[in-house]
Amino acid sequence: MAENNEPNAELEELRAALAPWRQGDFTISTGEFPVAFLNENDVIETGWDSVQGLVVVSQTCDIVNAMDLDDVVVVAPIVEVTEGLLESIKFGTTTVGAVIENSLLPTDVADLRFLATIRKTSLVKMERKEGFSSEQTRDVFVNALERRYGRFAFPDALSNGPVITIRNRAKSLRKKDSPNAKVYKSLRSVRLAADPDFDTPGARIQFLLVLNDPPHVFAQPQDIIAELKSQEIAERFNWPPVFEKETPLFRVVTMDSLSAREWDGSRHVDLDFISWRSET
Repeated sequence: MAENNEPNAELEELRAALAPWRQGDFTISTGEFPVAFLNENDVIETGWDSVQGLVVVSQTCDIVNAMDLDDVVVVAPIVEVTEGLLESIKFGTTTVGAVIENSLLPTDVADLRFLATIRKTSLVKMERKEGFSSEQTRDVFVNALERRYGRFAFPDALSNGPVITIRNRAKSLRKKDSPNAKVYKSLRSVRLAADPDFDTPGARIQFLLVLNDPPHVFAQPQDIIAELKSQEIAERFNWPPVFEKETPLFRVVTMDSLSAREWDGSRHVDLDFISWRSET
């Protein structure tokens, strides 16, 4: 018997309906978001939170490539936030949310603390609203997702010591135009390298201070190292005894001087909020 290779009309209809949807598009066709909670008897129940709508966080290719009628997409709730939290989200000093360029209210954001899945057959029944007007602004949303869910998990000994110290120092200088602030605005990335790796007790740790491309370098290499050393000398690093310091502990490098092996073997410290790019 010959196989039936006729296309599934229902599936083709779903694919056609999904074609306009892109990552970052949203809907206000629903004002509820599923949550699990403990009731008064310590039993897990499912309920619904009131929200402004839903924004799609799945990648565009995963949205439009429907393989069956049970396919799902990942969504986050849209919530209204205070002006203070909105500013922190815009400048990247927190990763709890992401700005939606074309949101109905200026204080509406994607709440990245919560994710859920919905069937694509349900999504296409909702009114689609274009989240972003250009790929450039959509990339900001994608970057927020990457920062929230793609950050490297440093060992606690480093996270609670040097990493948090550098982040707090950079965060405290974000709105300033002092020489020390210019140090962090000159950096494309701060990366930590471990020899042989972060899982080995006694591994040697080195900071790779990766400069922006000119003209977005506002401090000299010696001033950059001096700023980082000042934090070390003041013992703010709370250096963990489980790791050793490489010699030198701080290296100023460029994208051209850093080898692919060094990039692959090091991990990014999230300081995106302090860079010149966030100011623009």
